[in-house]
Amino acid sequence: MEKIDASKCMMVIVEHMTKLDMPESIGGLVKYKRKKFGRSTMTYYVPKEEN
Repeated sequence: MEKIDASKCMMVIVEHMTKLDMPESIGGLVKYKRKKFGRSTMTYYVPKEEN
């Protein structure tokens, strides 16, 4: 995910096991939200806002 060009995407969605904690940020992306579905979780990342 670190190689994804955040300026060319609106959102990245990662499906993973619920017991796996995904990082708050990866490369140019930051965690937006997380939805649990039993043993699976979807974590949503959006590009970091530039100040």
